Amino acid sequence: MDNIVRIRWWINDHAVTVTVLSVILLVICFGTMLQQYRPPTHSPQITSVWFFDQVTGTIFEAHSNAIPPIATTEYLDQLEPVEAGVRAYIFACGECPTDLQGMTIEQVEQSGAFVGWLEQYTDAAKEEMSRAHSSRTDKHVPPVAFEFLMLWEKGHQICRTDDGQWVLAMSEDGVKIMHDLRNRCAGGNYPKRCYPNTRHKASDL
Repeated sequence: MDNIVRIRWWINDHAVTVTVLSVILLVICFGTMLQQYRPPTHSPQITSVWFFDQVTGTIFEAHSNAIPPIATTEYLDQLEPVEAGVRAYIFACGECPTDLQGMTIEQVEQSGAFVGWLEQYTDAAKEEMSRAHSSRTDKHVPPVAFEFLMLWEKGHQICRTDDGQWVLAMSEDGVKIMHDLRNRCAGGNYPKRCYPNTRHKASDL
């Protein structure tokens, strides 16, 4: 018990050091995950990604700069669109399907791919990220994860497709969701990230 008390005192006396070390550790962990799931270096610039419509239950394509949830459906009795579109991280152990537009999650799996997780941000995080992104000179470059590390920690949420339980991406449950991808392919190989075919220019999306 005395050792625990001493540790607590040391943490209180070195709060700044502990905070800095914690941020560095988060950067290292997040950088490692990005390294595993980044697109190949020889790939063309990614300007569109897959999203999932929680109303229709289908996959659709949206600009890579879009911060989920995004508006997808406008009902006749509502003045504002419904923000039901969340980002879908789709992977394949082999070659990615040529087109997943309009597919359900089950149809995606039948095509040889799978949805690893869904992603959204809290209202507060989305507002801050949108404000920061609007000041960028190159609008075609998505926000860099490290620039918004604390926002990601506080407002970045993911969930599995089979339970709908949203958790913080950098929480123990969130990291496990992403880490479990290594169990989806034979030999413990990490799956390939799937993107929409490049059919449009970024300005057209």
